[in-house]
Amino acid sequence: MNAAELPPQPGPHQDLIAEDLEVVIRPQAFSDDVLRLRERVFRDETRLLADSNIVSHDDEIGTHVCLYYRGALAGAALGVPAELSDFSIHTGIAPEQLTGLYYATRVMVTPELRNQGLGALLVYALFREGRTLGRRTAVGLFSESDALPARLTRAVPFRNLPPVPFTGHQGHTFELRAMVADINYGMYRSWLLLPDDLRELAANRLHADEVVRTVLHETARFYENPWFNHVAAGTLTRGQYVEFLANNYQFVHWTTRILARVASFTDDDDLRNHYLHHLSGEIDHEKIIERDLAYLGADVEYVRHHMAPCVDIGHFMGVQEGLVGFRADPVTLLAVPLAIESLTAHLTGTFLTDLEACVQKWGYAEPSRATAYLRSHIPLDGGEDGHWERTRRIIHQFVKSEPQTQRFLGVVRMVIVALDRALRSYVEFPDFT
Repeated sequence: MNAAELPPQPGPHQDLIAEDLEVVIRPQAFSDDVLRLRERVFRDETRLLADSNIVSHDDEIGTHVCLYYRGALAGAALGVPAELSDFSIHTGIAPEQLTGLYYATRVMVTPELRNQGLGALLVYALFREGRTLGRRTAVGLFSESDALPARLTRAVPFRNLPPVPFTGHQGHTFELRAMVADINYGMYRSWLLLPDDLRELAANRLHADEVVRTVLHETARFYENPWFNHVAAGTLTRGQYVEFLANNYQFVHWTTRILARVASFTDDDDLRNHYLHHLSGEIDHEKIIERDLAYLGADVEYVRHHMAPCVDIGHFMGVQEGLVGFRADPVTLLAVPLAIESLTAHLTGTFLTDLEACVQKWGYAEPSRATAYLRSHIPLDGGEDGHWERTRRIIHQFVKSEPQTQRFLGVVRMVIVALDRALRSYVEFPDFT
C-alpha cells in the first residue's frame, strides 16, 4: 500500500465520536498500520524503541488489539501468554514460572485522539483477551513515560524484580519496571474510567462477545476430557456410561421446574418468553434417560428416587439452584444454559458413532436405544435455532456492564469446571464390573 492508498488520518486533537470506533482483534497478524504507529509513537515520539526492536517474536505469536477510528488506526496493543513471550528474556524469569500470566505490551494511542478514554478502552480490550484464555494476572514492562496502562489498572511492581536497563532509539537509555495487575480488577478500573459513550460501546460490542468466546474456548478444552478419549478409543465401559446417565438424571429431572420458577419472577417480556420457550423443549427429557438406563439394565428406580448426585454434579446443581432459589437472578442464570448446552451443541459428528460402537461392544444389539438422550440433545441444543444459539443471541440484550460480565463469566466457568470434573471422575478408576 503506498501513501496515496492510505486511509485518511485523524486531524489534530479531534473530538471522538464513539460510534465511529471499531475494535478489531487480530491473533498472530501484525499489520503495516500497527508498524507505522509504533514507529511514530515508540520510536520518534518517546524514543523507547530502536528500529531493531519495533517488531519482535511476540508479534508473531500474540494477539493484536486495534482501535480504528473512521478507518484509521487510532490505537493498538499486543497481548501474549507470558510463558511464550519476551518477558522472560527481559526479566530473567523462567518461562515455567510465568504460566497463567498474560503479557501486555506495546500499548499506544495516536496523539490526535489522546485524553478521550481510548487508553482505558484499549487496556480493557487487551485484558479481555487474557481473561478469555482463563488468565487471571497480567504483567508488563513500563518506563515512566509509558506507564498509563499500569496507572489505569493500579498495577504494582513485580516483587523482588529490580528495574531492567534498556536502550531505545538513538541511544536513549532508561529503565523498565516490571508490573503486575489482577486482570478482573484492572478491567473494572479501566471500565470505571471510560467516558459514558465508550462504556456504551463496550456494553454493546464487548461484554457479550467475551462471554461467548469464553464459552467456546472452555468448550474446546472440555472436549479434551479423558471421558471423551475413552469414547473415541472404544474403551468406555458400560458402568462408566451408566454413571454419566444416572448423574445427568439428577439435574435433568429438575430442569423444567427450574425454568418454570425463573419464568415466574422474570419481569422482562423477552427474557421470560426465552425461558418459556426453553422449558417447552425440555419436557420429559428425564424419561428419555430412564429408557436409556433401562435398556442398559440399570436400576432405574434407584436413580429416580434414591440416588444422590456425585460431588461435582452436586456443585453444578448448587450453582443453578442458588441463582434461582436464593438470588432470583434470571439474567445471570443465562450463563448456565449457555455453558452446559455449548457442550452438546458443539460435539463432533463422530461422537455418537463412537459412543454407539462402545455400546455394541458391551453386547447390546441396538445401541441407539442406549443413546437416545444424547441423540435428542445434540440437535436440540445445536443448530441455528437451537437452545445454545438462542441463548447466545439474547445475552446481548442483558449483559451490559463489567461487574455483570465478571459474574456471568464466573458462573460459566463454575458450570464447565464442575461438569469436566464429573466426567473425569467417571473414568478415574478402572471399572471391573
